[in-house]
Amino acid sequence: MTREQAHSAFTTILEALVEACPDSVGAVLVDNEGEAVDYAGELAAFDLKLTGAHWQIVMRHLAENGVMPATKFVVRGDRLGYVVIHLCDGYVLVLACRPDAAFSISQRALRQCELELAAEAGWPMPAPKAMRWTRVNVRLDAVGRPVELSLRGRSRPLKGLRPATSVVSPERGYALRTARGVELTLICEPSGLWYLGGRVGG
Repeated sequence: MTREQAHSAFTTILEALVEACPDSVGAVLVDNEGEAVDYAGELAAFDLKLTGAHWQIVMRHLAENGVMPATKFVVRGDRLGYVVIHLCDGYVLVLACRPDAAFSISQRALRQCELELAAEAGWPMPAPKAMRWTRVNVRLDAVGRPVELSLRGRSRPLKGLRPATSVVSPERGYALRTARGVELTLICEPSGLWYLGGRVGG
């Protein structure tokens, strides 16, 4: 896709979301008037901007008419599926994907994207008591057990891992404790991507 605007920090966040959701084809962030702030993916820029404007109008209409608590909804269409998320101050994030993938997009990838957008825009942290998920790189040993974790260019060995009791197949999960006693969860999603999660609020 040929970009029509300069690359920004928002571009990087949206690109990471699209990359983390293999069945997605584009993501767009729009303001409260439906104007595109930034976008990423394989769809044409015009199509992404139009998509964002359309779903921003739908989200606002639902909220104004009390049809639903319009914070997030998923739509499966004939050609594409959409995940639509209300952010702060009327901003809306739209992820476009293959129709059959609309209801199986990684919630951890979406959560990470929401948090990073909020941090970049200076918004309050969404759902501060919920889990914070961060995509990480993991090195496995010969039997497929995680032995090293890499995040933002820094690596650390993984010791004392134990099975996470709340993980449901086909995901794999491990619980670990940091040197400061913080409990974290390491999850491998069916896509093969790994996420590190922990509580960020009280």
